[in-house]
Order: sequence, then C-alpha cells, then structure tokens
Amino acid sequence: MFKKLFPKLLLAFLLTFILAKGVNAAGVTISPPKFEFEIEPGNTVVGEVKIVNNEDQALFLSTNVQDFIAGGETGTPQFINPEDNDESISLGMWVQVVEPEFTIEPRSKKSVQFTITVPENAEPGGHYGTIFFAPPGGEGQLSVVQQIGALVLVRVKGDVKEEGALETYGVYDLEEGATFEDAVEKSFYEKVPVDFVIRYKNNGNVHIKPAGKIEIFNTFGKQLDKIGLKDILNPQGVLKDQEIVDYIPVNQGLGNVLAKSTRMFKSQFNGEAFWYRFDDGTKELRYKGFPIGRYSAKLTLSGAAGEEIIQEISFTIFPWKIIVGYTVLFLLLILTLVKVNKWRKKSLRAKIKKELEKEMKK
Repeated sequence: MFKKLFPKLLLAFLLTFILAKGVNAAGVTISPPKFEFEIEPGNTVVGEVKIVNNEDQALFLSTNVQDFIAGGETGTPQFINPEDNDESISLGMWVQVVEPEFTIEPRSKKSVQFTITVPENAEPGGHYGTIFFAPPGGEGQLSVVQQIGALVLVRVKGDVKEEGALETYGVYDLEEGATFEDAVEKSFYEKVPVDFVIRYKNNGNVHIKPAGKIEIFNTFGKQLDKIGLKDILNPQGVLKDQEIVDYIPVNQGLGNVLAKSTRMFKSQFNGEAFWYRFDDGTKELRYKGFPIGRYSAKLTLSGAAGEEIIQEISFTIFPWKIIVGYTVLFLLLILTLVKVNKWRKKSLRAKIKKELEKEMKK
C-alpha cells in the first residue's frame, strides 16, 4: 500500500514546494501558479497558463488534470483521478486543455489555454483540481521526470454556504511535519522562538482564506515593534520584496482552507527583527535582544464571510537556567572575594604583629 501511496505523497510534496516558490522545476517555469474562478452552472470560462523553457534543449510536455481534496491540516493536497469522482463534483472532468501535448523550443515560452465547462447539475460551492505538465524522459528531454502544476479553484454559484470557525489558537511545541495531535501546549519559554498555532475549520461548501496578524504586548501593555516580516508581491503574486512590520502575519500567502476541512497555520516570534547587510549589498534577516517577561499575543483574523475574530493569549519568557547560572557564578565570586579579603586582613594583622614584636625586641 505504501508503494502505491508514495508517488502521490511525493507529488503532493513537490507541488506544495513548487507553488510556494513560484513554480519552477527542472528548468520549467509556469505562471500563474493558481487560478480562481466563480462560474454559473452550465457556463464555460477560459484560462491560460504561460510556460517558459529555461533549458538549452527542446522540451516536450503532456498535460494531466487531477482533482484534489485536503490531505490533512498542513495544506498538502491529496490527488484523485477524475474518473473516480462523480461528474457533479469532479473539476477534472470539467477541464479541457486545448493543446494537451506540445513542444517548447529552447529558451522560449508558450501559452496553453484550457476551458472549464460547469455542468448544469454541478453542486454549488468549491471544486478543486490541478493541471499538471509532465516532461517525459528520453533523448533530448529532461533526464528526471517531474510534474509541475497550476492549482485551479472553482466556486460554482448557487446555494453556497460560507461558514467557518477558529478551532485553536495558542503556543505549542510542534515539530516540523508533525500533526496537531503531536503538539504540546505551552505557556512558559526559556527563550525564543515562540511558536503560534492557528487552526481554522471550514464548515461550509466553498474554500476560505482566513488571514490576519498577531500583535504582541509586554507586561506594561506596550506593543512590541519590528517583530514580523511582511511579503511584498507583484501583481502576478510573485514575491518581490519583504519588509519588517510591527506584527506577525498569519497566512499572508492566502492559503485556502478547502470546504469541509481544517487547516493549520503556524507563525513564530523571534524577538526584534533587523536587516543585516553584507558588503556585497545583500541582506539577511536577523534578530536582536533577549525578550523576557510576561507577554500577551492578540490574534486578529478575518474568516468566513469577512467575519473578524479576535482572541488573546498569554505566555512567559524567563531564561531561568541562565539567570540561575549567572546568580551562582555571582555568589561564588562574592564568596571568593570575601575569602580573599579575610585572607588579606589576616595576613596584614600577622605582618603588623610581627613588626611590633620586632620593635619591642630592640
């Protein structure tokens, strides 16, 4: 069973990674990485994917359309063959690529059109699929067979239910790749980073993009500044730059929570951020200072149908091991100084006594 699942899991991982980075694999770039449409039942829309061959050799590509559903809470899709789905819900069966196979010359680009025809009996709400582009191996082709894809999210008009709820907001120990069931809730830290976990449940039948921010306040109610990094995107949704802000963004990539699923988002507090600039002009994000004390973290989240959710939690950062260590060293130093001082006084008294005895013998 694992052998059957492994290719799908690997594909899901590759797709998630590729989409996050702007869709570039094996010298092939596609844009945009994601399409979103709102369509009436019985209507057709047209989309266009731009594909760039960055290699010095011609590239043959074939297309394949898959449905997908949420594969857990991390946002990784689980792919389904359209043939295994009902036509009323299968987006893959609605998509037709105008040119399902084509060749791109070296260092050139091509636009590929596709159509989405929604059947009259389509269920209202969200339907999700991916158009994959696969370069087969062989002479004159890429040696490694990979698939890259563009996500397609369709909202079919009708009796649409947009409803969701914040399931979890807190600070947790959660290893990379682990599920929420493995998370351990915390309220006390010895040092940064502090990991925030937000879980949002979509109870409706259409995808939702919950997004917001976390503001942090110290013991005296003063808001901390320069604690987060905001992405600046160009009109095509590609990362152009980043700026330091006075909050920690939540789901600034606008990841979707699919219908009837729960998705987990993670954010991190590391202290006061600053740009370290190298001699060659490049920069690197770094953090300074040693946060210590009792803090409150205010989450403001925009959820289903524009609903604003506000929730606040508290946590403490206190490096007790370091403080105890320095305290012990300080006490040892004081004790040493006291002993040295006693020894010096004793030596001085002995010296004075010896000199007095010497004088009296004269």
